[in-house]
Amino acid sequence: MPFLKKLEVRDLASKYGHSQRGIVALEPIRRGELVLECDMSMCNYYPPDDPRNKMTRAEVLALMEKYPEASDFILSYTYMLDDDLFNVPRNYMTQEITDECVFFNHSCEPNCGFASDDEFSVMAIRDIDVGEELTYHYGCLDSEATLPIDLICKCGAKN
Repeated sequence: MPFLKKLEVRDLASKYGHSQRGIVALEPIRRGELVLECDMSMCNYYPPDDPRNKMTRAEVLALMEKYPEASDFILSYTYMLDDDLFNVPRNYMTQEITDECVFFNHSCEPNCGFASDDEFSVMAIRDIDVGEELTYHYGCLDSEATLPIDLICKCGAKN
């Protein structure tokens, strides 16, 4: 799905580790501007109210064991919905990325958040400079390489 602002997905392995990417601003973005609107027909995930690919931690780990060729993809793009309930990407077997929203990384001091009236739109919560990575707060997400061992934040924020 297209970005609403001039943004680019870049390799951020030097910050986050092997093969990690993120979204970087190519133009100034002002607080309150929408940067992405999720088109659920193109989304990597089924809608929140759709039970497909909603799994417990044990089910996600079992899925990774069953499909080791997809385990890195599952580990990188699965995110927590609720206590012991995770949303696994719908295309985990083909490992296809269908929209860019999966490249928003976490920060304890984010510059983006979800628009209050629409959980599928991401907006700037402060001014964002050219070259700055766009991030949002994952909250208590248990995801990425931390799924088996709990969340270890690498955002670098001072808090």
